[in-house]
Amino acid sequence: MQVFQFRCPNCEKSLRIRMDRAGQTAQCPNSDCGAKLKLPTLEQIEAKLKKKALKKESSSQPPVKPSKQTPVAKKQSTKPVRTKRPAPELAPLPKTRRELRSGKQSATKTKGQKKSARKLWPIAVGIAGVVVLAFAVSSFLPSGSTGDVSPGSTRIFAEQQNEFSTKVIPFLEKYCIDCHSSDFSEGGVKFDQLDPNTNLLENHEFWHHAYLQISLGAMPPSDAEAPPLAEREAVAKWLDGAVNHFDCQGINNPGHVTVHRLNRSEYDNTIRDLLGVNLELSKNFPTDDVGYGFDNIGDVLTISPILMERYLSAAETATSTAIALPESFVVDRKWTGNDFVISGSGSANSNEVGFPSRGSAKARFKATAGGKYEFRVVVAATQAGDELAKCKISLDNSQIESHEIPEHRKYKTIAWSQDVKKGDHELDVAFENDFYDPDAEDPKRRDRNMYLKYVEIIGPEKVPDSAYPASHRMIVTATPSDKLAPPQAATQVLRKFTDRAFRRPVTDQELTRYLKIFELAQSRNETYERSLQIAIQAVLVSPEFLFRIENKPDSSNTEAVAVENFALASRISYFLWSSMPDEELFELAKSGKLNQDEVLTKQVKRMLLDPKAKALTENFVGQWLGLRQLNEISPDPDMFPEFNKELVRDMQQETELLFANILERDLSLTELLTADYTFVNEKLAKLYGIDSVKGSKFQQVSLKEKPRRGLISHAGILTLTSFPNRTSPVKRGEWVLENILAQDPPPAPPSVPSLEETQASNPNLSFREQLVLHQKDPICSSCHKLMDGIGFGLQNYDAIGRWREKEGGHPIDSRGDLPDGKSFNGPLELINILGQRPDEFTRCLSEKMLTYALGRGLQWYDRCTIDDIIMATRDDEYRISRLIVEIVKSPAFRKQQVSH
Repeated sequence: MQVFQFRCPNCEKSLRIRMDRAGQTAQCPNSDCGAKLKLPTLEQIEAKLKKKALKKESSSQPPVKPSKQTPVAKKQSTKPVRTKRPAPELAPLPKTRRELRSGKQSATKTKGQKKSARKLWPIAVGIAGVVVLAFAVSSFLPSGSTGDVSPGSTRIFAEQQNEFSTKVIPFLEKYCIDCHSSDFSEGGVKFDQLDPNTNLLENHEFWHHAYLQISLGAMPPSDAEAPPLAEREAVAKWLDGAVNHFDCQGINNPGHVTVHRLNRSEYDNTIRDLLGVNLELSKNFPTDDVGYGFDNIGDVLTISPILMERYLSAAETATSTAIALPESFVVDRKWTGNDFVISGSGSANSNEVGFPSRGSAKARFKATAGGKYEFRVVVAATQAGDELAKCKISLDNSQIESHEIPEHRKYKTIAWSQDVKKGDHELDVAFENDFYDPDAEDPKRRDRNMYLKYVEIIGPEKVPDSAYPASHRMIVTATPSDKLAPPQAATQVLRKFTDRAFRRPVTDQELTRYLKIFELAQSRNETYERSLQIAIQAVLVSPEFLFRIENKPDSSNTEAVAVENFALASRISYFLWSSMPDEELFELAKSGKLNQDEVLTKQVKRMLLDPKAKALTENFVGQWLGLRQLNEISPDPDMFPEFNKELVRDMQQETELLFANILERDLSLTELLTADYTFVNEKLAKLYGIDSVKGSKFQQVSLKEKPRRGLISHAGILTLTSFPNRTSPVKRGEWVLENILAQDPPPAPPSVPSLEETQASNPNLSFREQLVLHQKDPICSSCHKLMDGIGFGLQNYDAIGRWREKEGGHPIDSRGDLPDGKSFNGPLELINILGQRPDEFTRCLSEKMLTYALGRGLQWYDRCTIDDIIMATRDDEYRISRLIVEIVKSPAFRKQQVSH
């Protein structure tokens, strides 16, 4: 089907329109535009094509040699290093679907934060207002192709630069310029202004996409003149060598990491480990932005005014929970009248409790700390008979003493002190010797009664250290005494705390800042502990706590230097634990030994066995595979009534447990793809047709008799890559390309006709037949050529991952092929082929995990690091611990670029 190019006059988006739509009215498919368009007529299109042909013919004349006044471009160096020469003037490619899903790709500086007085002590607010903002400086450049790394040689020298002008430029001008020129720059891509001496690595993203389009046959489109296969392969081979297999000799660029704000997960975990309280305060924070698929990318982690306010509130909550004030343990209460729990004959008014006969009044209290308590009971009586009225006092059903009340209608105070344990208690005051004689000679002594005025309890006399929570004892390591004044005690506490909060030794100048806050609070008659709370609140809203700031060493002789040990400790701990370093890492950093290879290897393996390594599974796996998006999925409730929030969580947990199992047992990475077992509870087992599992607890089950293997067949992945009412071979194929093979599919062209139109016109065809018919449209074929072949192999799984043999009454045809032409029949054959390509999967996982570990998008020079990681991992049978160790030992992780 013929198409023509048309640019929307409103948003200037280049569109490919079917020729049969010429002269009609249409709507711009750009969701941000939607303008009504009047398409040109056939006559207008033909006139423009003739004008373009004449212009092309005139431009084919031999070029004029540059005169002395004409600047000549410098000769391109054969070494793939960055130069000061500007990149060619090429418009950026449109974002891929993955980039669109990833959200915001670069951060913008926000305005200075306003000071907030909300709740937090005004002193701390003054410090908080100086918080620095993260700035976006690095840009995303994909890390290269997904080809295997040969054991013998992993890098290939680029061919001579003149081949670019003699081989590549003529190819592009002949087959691509009709759609990619200044007149018709489809996708913003132009090939008519190329500099023959351009440095392809300086615009790696552009040329890597160009290589993929050409090598996979996605471009030129099927309705355009097709280049001979040999010519296409030759150009693709040259581009692959130039942009993906360059020589790493002489490249010494570990990259630049933007100042990194703690994301929500990192904040919660750091508060937990720093203060010893697990409060999940970040649930009140705004959602973190996502870049390159992860929410720990420094470029996008900025601070907004509302987030600053939440930090202030969170700091107050955290300190008041972690540090207990002595007065919070004190019981100082008086019970009167209706405050008591009364039994028997007792009755209360506003002044007292009267007992005309036997009865008792109970005062219940909670001792939050054990120690010596003071008790005071005030009673009176009317006397009768031969003995005095008696008051029996018991604590927790243990009698303390029985007291006589000697006088008539005069109050007696009964006071004593005793040790009380921590916990709930009950003081019981009872009238025990009632007497009544209506015939007594003295009418005032005929009835013996008791009256309780009040009960008062005060204590403890001194709060024992054991009464304070563990978090308090961890932070408040010194208290004032006869030999230690409050400022000196606070200095000891704040120095130790701030060292840990800043994740490096605090300077004297920094410490003085917080000591002044402590002293000012003391001058306002705050207690020692309250003054510490206020000073620590200021620490928790300081830039040094909220951001991972790496101090760059002064280095005038080299561009790349080793990250200092304390910054390296933070890089490791936030990579593996999403939290601050522990004491062992701090000590190694202090000794200067952390950067040693054998020390790093030992520490990584130690940390992976720690329970805190669960954060790597939850935060990395959930984002790499897109499992967090399951919470936004809503399959058709009529078609899938069993789908609910509980099943979503079960789906996520299944994949997390598989990864955690492989991590714990240090198995091969390929086990993620080929595992013949999984982890299910009863609900998920029922979805898989497994009857032996009961209850909500997850357990490992064998899949040897089931048509499932590895995470690709997990219900969560299959649900994620489906529509609400049907499966999607396109989405499933795209997911495998991006997350298993590290190949970004080309973006869908604009004005793509919907599959629903094809289905409506051919209702009797199977879904696969409808999709194949849909692919015949040349506008659609470039995308579907790459994705559908993989997606067809997963069609036996329905939209929530259940196995099926038919769809809509038609038998399912699950034959397919990979982009390189390798064919398979069914999901097990597909998974088996993928499992036999460990280098490709290792490259994908390495790229994803290195991005997560560094907190930045990968650039072209990171290809060298990835190649080294693949080789080392291959040598250790693709063990997952080796992959992680090699990431930590890589120059990209251990070094930093000084000049950026």
